[in-house]
Amino acid sequence: IMTGQRAPDFTLDDLGGKPFTLSDLRNKKPALLIFWATWCPACLQAIPSFAELHAKYSPKGLEIIAINIASNDPLPRVQQFQEKTKMPYRILYDARTDVSRMYGVFGIPTSLLIDRDGIIQYRGNVLPPNMGQLLNKLLAPAS
Repeated sequence: IMTGQRAPDFTLDDLGGKPFTLSDLRNKKPALLIFWATWCPACLQAIPSFAELHAKYSPKGLEIIAINIASNDPLPRVQQFQEKTKMPYRILYDARTDVSRMYGVFGIPTSLLIDRDGIIQYRGNVLPPNMGQLLNKLLAPAS
């Protein structure tokens, strides 16, 4: 799954068991998917920058979705981690790692920026230096 391709649709439950389907955002808002785990040092280091992006861009329409890859990360641990860290964005739990495999996630964190049309605009393990420009472009009103 690379830049320029349509993001595969999926449905996963959040930490409270409520289902979320990616295609529900289509034609409504762009999304930043973040694949992560509680035991991943680079993921933990990235949480503050994702929280900043959430504070700055979610009021403008960006949906940030953290997908826990569930590998060596039982749901109760992820729920306790969320209670402790108060990550401000949506957290989904990939219990069978189906979505992580479908997206070809092999290193975490892996981030994908998806436009309103469901097309992947960025994929990488670190956010690009021009992330603000990318987001402003994706969040600009359609002309």
